[in-house]
Amino acid sequence: MTTFKTIGKSEPRRDLPEKLTGEAKYAADVQLPGMLFGKILRSPHPHARILSINVDAARNLPGVRAVVTPFDAPKGQVAPDMPILDTEARYVGDEVAAVAADDEDLAEAALSLIEVKYEQLPFVTDAVEAIKPDAPQTRPGGNLVGGKPLTLIRGSVEEGFAQADRIFEETYSTPAHAGAALEPRAAVASWDGDNLTVWKSTRGVHADQLALSLALDVPRGNIRVMGQNMGAGYGTKDETRLGAITAVLAQRAGRPVKIELTRQEEFVAGRHRHGTTTTVRMGVKNDGTVTAVHATTIMDTGAYLSSGPGVIRRAGQGALYLYRCANVQYDGYLTYTNTPSGGSYRALGAPQGHFALESLADTISEALGIDPLEFRLKNHVGLEGQPGERVTPANEVLDTQPVEGGVPFSSNGLRECLQRGSEAIDWGQPSEQPESGNLRRGKGMGMFIYRGGAGGRSIARMRLESDGSLRLLTGLMDVGEGSLTVMPQIAAEELGVGYDQVLVTFGDSETTPEAPLTAGSTATFSTGTATKEAARQLKARIIEVVAPLLDTEPSNLQITDDGVE
Repeated sequence: MTTFKTIGKSEPRRDLPEKLTGEAKYAADVQLPGMLFGKILRSPHPHARILSINVDAARNLPGVRAVVTPFDAPKGQVAPDMPILDTEARYVGDEVAAVAADDEDLAEAALSLIEVKYEQLPFVTDAVEAIKPDAPQTRPGGNLVGGKPLTLIRGSVEEGFAQADRIFEETYSTPAHAGAALEPRAAVASWDGDNLTVWKSTRGVHADQLALSLALDVPRGNIRVMGQNMGAGYGTKDETRLGAITAVLAQRAGRPVKIELTRQEEFVAGRHRHGTTTTVRMGVKNDGTVTAVHATTIMDTGAYLSSGPGVIRRAGQGALYLYRCANVQYDGYLTYTNTPSGGSYRALGAPQGHFALESLADTISEALGIDPLEFRLKNHVGLEGQPGERVTPANEVLDTQPVEGGVPFSSNGLRECLQRGSEAIDWGQPSEQPESGNLRRGKGMGMFIYRGGAGGRSIARMRLESDGSLRLLTGLMDVGEGSLTVMPQIAAEELGVGYDQVLVTFGDSETTPEAPLTAGSTATFSTGTATKEAARQLKARIIEVVAPLLDTEPSNLQITDDGVE
């Protein structure tokens, strides 16, 4: 068994001392000389065309330094369906205009002086209603993203249901869910000639750098994005107009600008977990064997697409792959409405889909007189994967969320989790009840499958500094999950030194190499693998240089806390 020096140990987290003492700096803490404060005017209507905007009174208010509207904003896109500002407001709270002033009160006063003439348009706020033929259209191409559902199939559900002794069907709904992070979104932008620096709440400085470059039509190399500490994000601290609007105001004013959303704005203009309506139909034999699963999810992406396509896909993975079954189908309807936008939020759609699937599993277990634990032990997908033949050619990389059969897992501890979990809660035994009051205790059973591991392309650099210290550089952001601690652990283990010997530089697009978003449970695998390789190469190079000086072979040397021995 491999013995590790730091991996697997609970090392002190690098970010905690400053956070515990209040010294940690967040995006809203950035202060620059001559900095202005920005505020955003928001639509009072769920759907309206902006006919005109009169900003003369606001612009002439003493202390107001810049105003931007859809009619004079840069024409770039923050996302494929989201301009920096648009002449069509798509939900109550959508961005209409923005101002920068000497202080926040002045900026708020300026907003009240802006006169907007709207043409109100028909609107729809319910995703189920939105996909009906006569629903008001939120987009020229219709409310259903892509014009058709995402349909994924293995085998034939018609055949599977024909084999079933009993068929169960239920519909479940989950509401939109805002994370309410302690830190609202904030951004600070400052220009130096043609060069832009942005400090913001972010999961990925390089991704933000690219997005700003495309939106503002500024060369990527002219933009520096610096990530600060994050006061919680849950996956949602991206995908909005905030950075681009702040940058435009700063350029217009010729001075740095900060915009920090209020709590109300965070709820309205931030991002939240998508609301869903999911119908699950499952066919079973009388002994509980699953013969078919068909799930249909209608998902409300709100006014803008954001990360919706990825979320609607993951909402179906439980139905497609959690239960061993040759015949499955998933239909996902990603739908625009005139409501605030959904976005990336912990596990990206999987909780919504699994809630429906596992609720029906409990209903079936009760109807068949089978223990819910035994139903899952009987039917969960095993190490061998799903029935059927592999469709992807052997020389091609599999999708990280496979649908096809014939693909074994590299590891699968689901059965052990079920068994150990049931033992830990004394499954099958009555719960101890309070002696008084109306509260009652009970036990539940559920299981879950979710893709993780492989992420986007990530680069890490290891450097031996002139003072002998070791430094790891990566563009990754620690969003609270601990990568600021895990990455130096990996580097230290590979180098053979103590955890405290490795210094780290994270989250600066100018000084760190390319890294993906910290998302989808991928950072340790993707950036961790890059870190391990960078440390291996640095170790080899150090020993290669030192070996002749010590008149020995490189294979005889190792790196320790005290140097090369």
